[in-house]
This record gives sequence, C-alpha cells and structure tokens, in this order.
Amino acid sequence: MTGFFSTNTGRVTFPGEQSDDPLSYWNCQEGAYWAIKAHQTTDNAAPAVVSLPTGGGKTAVMMLAAFEYGADRALIIVPSDAIRTQIKERFDNLSGLNKADAFSGTTDGLEVKIHRGRPTSEEAWEEYSDADVVVSTPNSISEPYANADEDSLVLPPAGFFDLLLVDEAHHTPARGWRYVLESFDDIPQLLFTATPFRREDQPLPGDLIYHYPIKKARDEGIYHEVGLETVGGNSDKLVDTAVQTLTSLQNSNDQATLLIRTNTTGKADNLAEKYNEETPLDVCAVHSKTEDNQDKLERLREGAIDGVVVVNKFIEGIDVADLQVAVFHVPPKSFPRMMQIVGRLARKPSDEAPATIIATEEAVKSASMSEAVRQLYRDDTGWADVAEDLISEYLSVQESDKPGGAPPLDAVSPDNIRPYKTVTVYSLSDTEFDMVSQDSDSTRVGSENSLGYILSTPDSMWGSITTTQESPTWGTSTILQSTAYDLHLYCVPEDSELLFEYTSDVRQANTIRSALIGDEAAAMRVTGKRLSKAMQSLSAPKFKAAGLTNVHIPSGTQPEHKLLTGNEVQGAVYHSDTRRYTHGHVFASFSADGEAVTGDSVDSEASSSATDTRGISSSKGAIWSNSKAGLSAFKQWCETLARELNADREPAIQHLEDLNQGVQIDAFEAEPFSIMPYPSLLASRVSVKASSGQSWQDVEIAMEIAESVDTPSQSIEVSVSIEPVGSDIQATYDVEANDWSGAISEYQFQIPDADAHSSLPGDEFLRQYPPRFHVDANSIVTGGAKYVTETTLDEFDPSSLRMELQPAWGDYIEEDAVEKPGWWDDVDETTDLTAKWESEPIESVFCAMVETLTSRYGGEEYVLFCDDMGDEIADFIEFRTDEKQITFYHVKRSKSPGVRISYFKDIYHQTLRSLRYTYTQDLVEQLAGNQQGTSRSQVIHGEETFEEITQDFVPTDWSYTICGVHPGLRLDFDPEAGHENVGRLLSECVEQVERYNVEFGMIGPEDDQR
Repeated sequence: MTGFFSTNTGRVTFPGEQSDDPLSYWNCQEGAYWAIKAHQTTDNAAPAVVSLPTGGGKTAVMMLAAFEYGADRALIIVPSDAIRTQIKERFDNLSGLNKADAFSGTTDGLEVKIHRGRPTSEEAWEEYSDADVVVSTPNSISEPYANADEDSLVLPPAGFFDLLLVDEAHHTPARGWRYVLESFDDIPQLLFTATPFRREDQPLPGDLIYHYPIKKARDEGIYHEVGLETVGGNSDKLVDTAVQTLTSLQNSNDQATLLIRTNTTGKADNLAEKYNEETPLDVCAVHSKTEDNQDKLERLREGAIDGVVVVNKFIEGIDVADLQVAVFHVPPKSFPRMMQIVGRLARKPSDEAPATIIATEEAVKSASMSEAVRQLYRDDTGWADVAEDLISEYLSVQESDKPGGAPPLDAVSPDNIRPYKTVTVYSLSDTEFDMVSQDSDSTRVGSENSLGYILSTPDSMWGSITTTQESPTWGTSTILQSTAYDLHLYCVPEDSELLFEYTSDVRQANTIRSALIGDEAAAMRVTGKRLSKAMQSLSAPKFKAAGLTNVHIPSGTQPEHKLLTGNEVQGAVYHSDTRRYTHGHVFASFSADGEAVTGDSVDSEASSSATDTRGISSSKGAIWSNSKAGLSAFKQWCETLARELNADREPAIQHLEDLNQGVQIDAFEAEPFSIMPYPSLLASRVSVKASSGQSWQDVEIAMEIAESVDTPSQSIEVSVSIEPVGSDIQATYDVEANDWSGAISEYQFQIPDADAHSSLPGDEFLRQYPPRFHVDANSIVTGGAKYVTETTLDEFDPSSLRMELQPAWGDYIEEDAVEKPGWWDDVDETTDLTAKWESEPIESVFCAMVETLTSRYGGEEYVLFCDDMGDEIADFIEFRTDEKQITFYHVKRSKSPGVRISYFKDIYHQTLRSLRYTYTQDLVEQLAGNQQGTSRSQVIHGEETFEEITQDFVPTDWSYTICGVHPGLRLDFDPEAGHENVGRLLSECVEQVERYNVEFGMIGPEDDQR
C-alpha cells in the first residue's frame, strides 16, 4: 500500500522551506519538527519524546511527522474517546497544517478511521486496511486492560503500521500503555506530551528530544495571563462569582466560555442542574456517564453553550479556544490535572482579556492544591509569568528563578516575608540561643553547618534563608538542578527562656539549631501539659478539630485514635473518653480580644476580624494559626504565646480538661518490663534507609530494652530491630526531655502508604510515633508521660486461649531444645523441603508442628506453607479450604515450662505484624513472592491447591486466626496472682487482634507437663 502521506509529501511546506505565502507556524512547532527530523537521522530506536505546552499545536506537529516519515499507515494512541474523536476530526482535513497555510493539496484521498473494540483475530484488522490513520486508545489495543472473560487480543500483522504517534504520553509509564509501545517496537515511535514525567515521578520511556519552555509560550503570545480570584463562603458564592465573571467577559467576547470542575459524576450532574436552574448560563455535564459528550464539546467550541462541568479525565484533551474561566468547586489535587487546566486557560483567546481561576479560600488553602501548584512551578518557573496570582499564593517568586536575572538574597526585603504562623517550642532554661549576625566574629558563621543568608529581623528574633540545589522531579538522575529556598525564623521573647522555631525545611532547621544553641541536648521541646496552656486563655473557644489518642488498649469499640471535626467538637467528647483518651492535637477558633488580637488574627498587621484561630500538637511541641504574618506581627504572636506558656495556671485545655492527661515524669521509677512500637506501626508498612544514597526498604520493626538500669533513671537504652535488613539500631530515650538520640537519628523512616514526603529522621519518627513502655501491669509510659490504665484481669482467663490442637512436644521443653531442625541451615534452592519434612526425624519444635498439622488436617483440601525468613508473615500459614479458614502460627522453643514475660513478647510483636495480612490480597501475593525469592519459604503440603487458591483468592471469604506456639508457656495461671505482667500483655494482645475480626489462640505445654 502507498499511503496518502508518502504520496503527498511534496504538497507540504515544512518549517524552514521557502514559500510564496507566509507560513504561520509557531516557533515551538518549528523547533519540534526540526528535533524530529534530527532524531530521524540517527540510529536511535528508542521512542522520541516531544514536550510542547498544552495548546501549543502538537496535533499539527503529528501531521508534519506523518509526512516527514512518509507513513503509509500511522497508528495514533490517545487516552480517551473525547480525544480520539477530536484527533480524527483534525486529521480528516489536516486542520493544523491548513491553519499554518502549509498544505497545498486536497484531503479527498485521506482516510482516517477510529478504532473501537478489541480485535480477537487478524481478520478484524482488515476493515482498517484502506486507512492512512487509525486512532485508538490503550483500552482497545492493550491486553492488560482486557476483562477476565474476554478473548485474547490479537495485534495486527507485522508491517500493518509503520509509524506510532502517542498523544498525552505522560501516561506511558503505566503498564497498559507500555504494552502498546512494546508491541510496536519495530516501527518509529513519537510520544507527545505537555508533561515529560508522570505524577509518580516515573520517567517516560524513550529520549526527550524537544522541550518548549512555558516562558517562551508566554513571550510569543501562545499563552496569556491567567488570574486567580478567591471567594469566601460556599458553593453558592462560587456560582455567583462565576456568572459575574463570565458575563463580563462575554460583553467583549461572546465566545468566552467556562469550565466547572468537581470530583465525582454525581456532583457534576448536580452542579449542571444548579447553574442551569439558578443562573442565566447554559451549561452541560460531561463525564463517563453522560451521553453525546462530543456534541456537547463541539457546542462549547462554537459558543452555543456557556460551559461544561467536568471531572478529572475529561479535562484532558478539551480543546476550546475561548475557554476563559475555570471554577474549582473541587480543586485539582495533582500536578498533571492542574497543568491541564491552567494550560487550557492560558491559550490566547479572541480578545486580550485574561483568563480567571475562581476558587474558595478554603480550597486555595488546602494542602493538595498547594502541592499541585508548587509542583507546577517546580516543573517550569515560566508558569509564574502566566499565572502569577496563582503561583504567588503559595510561593514568593524570585527573579533568580527566571531566565535573565539572578539578584542576590540581600535583595529580599524582610518586609515582604510573611510566613504562616506555625512554630515548634523549645525550653532554653538550661541553655541559650546565639543570635549571630552576618558579620559576626562568631565561629558559628561560615562553619560547616551553613546558616544561609542571615536576615535583618526585629529584636529577639533571628532568621535566615537557605538554598539547596534540587533536581526536577522528572530528572532526578540528570545533571539538571534548580534552586530551592527555605525560610527559618527563631524568636526568643525576653525573659521567657523559650525558643519559637518556624521552618520550611526540618532537616536544615536541625542543622541551624545544632549550630546556634549552646547545649542542644538541654533544649527540650515543650510538650504535654505545659503546651496546653496555649489553649487555656482563649476567649470563648469553639473547637474545630480534636485528635484523641487511646492510652489504654485499643479495641473495636475504643480505637487507637479518634478525630473529631465540626463547629464545637468539645461537645462530642463522651464521659467514657475522658478515662481512656488524651488529646493529641486540637484546633479552635476564639474571640479576639485584648492581647490576642495582635497575636493570632487572620491578618495580624491589619485586621478587623473578631475571630482568631489557634491549634497545638502535644507530641510535636507545635503551635499554629491558619494565617500568615509579617516579621513584626510574628514576633508579637510568639511573645503572646510565651506569656501564656509561662503563666501561673493549671495546665489544661478549656472544655477538654477531663481527658486523661497522664503525669509528666522526669525519670522511670521502675524498670520497664517491655517496650512495644507504636501500635499502628505493627500493622502497617514502614520503610527505612540508612543514608540519602541508599534506596528505601520495607521493614518490620521490633524493640527491646537493651540494658538493665538502676532506677530511678532518666534514660533507657533501646535496641530497634529492623528486618529483613538485619540491623539492630541503638537508641536512647530521655523521658524528661521526651527525646530520642543515638544511632537511630542516622536513619530515615517513612510510612509509604501515608504522605509521600513524610520521611523523618529516626529520632523524629519515634517522637511522632512514640513507643509504649510497660512499667507495671497497670501503667505505661509514652510521650514523656505516665498513664495509669484501666486494664482489669479479674475476668480474663488465659486458659481460654488454649487451642484444641495439641502437638506431642516430647523432649522439646528443655535446656537444649531447638526451634528449627538441624538441617535447616543447609537448605538451598535444590532442597526438596516437602521430602525433608516427611523423611527427617522429628527433632525440633518446627518438626513437631509440621507433623501435628499435616497428620491432623493433611489432605487434598489442605495447604501448609512455611514462611521462615527475615520479614515473614508467620512461621507457618495454613489454608483449610473446606472450612475457609486461614491460621498463622508463630512458633518458639522453650527451655522449661513456666509463666514468663520473655516467652510471650516476641509472639505479641509478630502477632500484630501478621494482622496486616488478614483480609487482603497481599497475603497470597506475598507468599507467592516469598516462595520465588527464598528456599526457606515453601509449600510443605498442598502445592497444587495453593496455586488454585492464588488464582481466585477472595480475602473476605475466609476466616482468620493467629496462634502463638510456645511449648513452655503455661496458660493455667491466675493473671492477678503474681503474673500480672504476662496477663497484661496477653489480654492486650487479644483485644488488639479482635479489633480486626481475627481470632487469637495459644498452643502451650501438654496437659501432663503443666
């Protein structure tokens, strides 16, 4: 076949060629074409990535590429049906080239077809044999997107296509998109995007051959100004403002239209109804559940309707020349979505009026919108020239970030610095803070611990701006870097012996404190009861949020945390809560009167507001307000807080005084008999890395008291074990300072399922997730305070936990008893574990368990898995398919029978870690992965049955039990008669497990050994 593009190349005037008529290519289109032409001359077979701004004419560049390559049949991949239809319409008449007066022929012979459905035979491709262009989506041409009941996808025969063009190519790191690229890797591939990296910072496949900066698009008139208008109030105020703004624009440009954004299809329908019924505007909802979407978008382009209401994916690909207003009923929470909207608005309309984003004050202050805009700026600082109001809402844009100018930091006026009022408070009663100046003779200035550029600040304040070089998120392995600026402020109110710290980068602040505090170890955070004084003097407080932490044993009815939000949440604290819970963080609005007006008002320098806000985080030693302030007002706010923290009053929080405050202690009066990690850490993933040069690794955390101490003792040595890294990290806990130190501070920790940017040094991590020291059967110490618990053991019977199953332990309760068989250390990838368990003599606790379980339950419906490795789920996991029962066994050896805390501590830790694998697909996936990764994780019995289970495993169809196995731990003891500590841990473990609808049991000594 000889296609349209190969036979009509001579009718195209390419960029750079002479023409009788002036061409109207944009510079970015010319640059992209020449980059493609240059790439074509190389032997590089990798996909070529072309990055053009949204609205930068990339469809026309695709057309040029088809002619340049002389394509006989091109395949174009797009993410949605809306873009698929749009691309077809443009290729039908080569509108992009005709707009540039670059095509002199006719398109009568050009055949462009849309591909829908999933071809399941080569014959299905025959209907496209006469096409010059086929436009499809990954859903139609990628096997990973097939439903389970669909026939397998059949790709076209080799040579059917000779050019692959991909639009919105920032999706290509996704598995389904990669499948398309890999399926057509024998033909040239050009990937077009406005975002040369994905949200997860995954690199795009291929080589970036061209990127057109946003500032150039602004300078050359492709983009124009996008403003920001914030409104107070609710959705009604947004609607009113949108109507006024659009109506005003339509007076000069009757084609002006608006985009209304929300986050669900139901909300989109409701908003469309609201705009149509309550305003003179005519708008339509456009989403996956509405019909005639293409017709609606075409009517929008023609100006026949005033706007559309969209959700996430329908923003992508909407190409409307006069889109001039975007209304954020729900703001975009990711950078790609934000960039799509701002890019669409920035396209220059028929008149010169700027486009506008309209959002509520609450939306603008949201963390998600803040991060999306910040990443927009980090991606390309040229966005500040396009959307200056939006960018400056979150960032103070420096001229040094823009091409052509780099003023020094001393050009920054302190009068223009307005940080959010949020501080961490330290006590300086036993040390001092050195407020060195830029020209000081102090050895602290210019030392290895760089203080940055020191600002001119009011008396009793010190501040600096530090700079770091950061790589762009899409190029962390490249040489590309840009400057990041961070602000650090310190205030020491006169005669207060308190230090208030504001910082935008905690790690750099740690360095600065270390340099400027005489004895850093003596600078203790102000936490707990003393910090609560900051809330005690508020006038008529109305609590908007209160985080409560359970100081007893969490259970199904009494969870580990409670978060109360609303207008006056103090009324939602039950009497029973006051015994079990202490406050973690609280946030309130209050009446501004007297001294407080200058400290906490919404604009401290010029405010007539009658309402202020304040919040505290007890464990972090933090105080904040939801407003900004200049440096003088910031100082006044800190002075107000200092007076309140030093006031001679009983520490408590108004209306929350009855919560369990615990007792702040300065020493352990009795040696702790156990330490447990923060409860939620045992049932969630934790990642760690030893240094910035290493990668993150998922670990299991366990803790032990490292050394016995003479009491009273202010500090305790703790060993933090992380598996499978195999490291024991030394950590020292100072209970008076509520502070951690030692080697733990050299490690970084994070919870991967939480905020992606939540990594903390080990000492900060343990402060934020404080372990619990058990000091006796009725008390724990955590977060620097001692809490008397309500645990009652009078109705707890340990013997009720005894499982019906009982191995014949024989000689395994003795000094020389072993946990694993003697041949265990010799196991390698060639070992047949099933044969080993069956043929070798029973000589260990492991062997006895295998013999007992397989004898009792073994059959075609039974699976027994041994998962003994550094981060195992359990030593043994059994699946009884006939009963839909899964049991996790944690197995220990015993030297002698008895009731000892050491017999149960490890089982407790491991039991809570197993909880994360109940009611989740991760269980069978992890087991299958472990089986591939180590010779000691294998199916002992029922391998074929296990494979069947993995094929259609539905976690909620099964019941779960966790069983501790210890041949020597007697269960017939009275937990109130000399064994309170063991009883406490056992009962606590049972309550923790039952929170997850999981059973807990124990296998101890045989009857004749008790």
